[in-house]
Amino acid sequence: MNESLRQELDPNRLDNLFILGVDEISYRKHHNYLTLVTNHETGKIVYGAEGKRANESR
Repeated sequence: MNESLRQELDPNRLDNLFILGVDEISYRKHHNYLTLVTNHETGKIVYGAEGKRANESR
């Protein structure tokens, strides 16, 4: 994951996280993947990782 994105994520982003969504998106002609975890109450991204099925490795 891009270092600037890591720096922008709030270190307390997982506090009181109860409703979340996990989404896998592709970009650059569907050859690169990004897995995102979103807080559905705030709409903010709480975690992101490059690669398909990146959420399974955590």
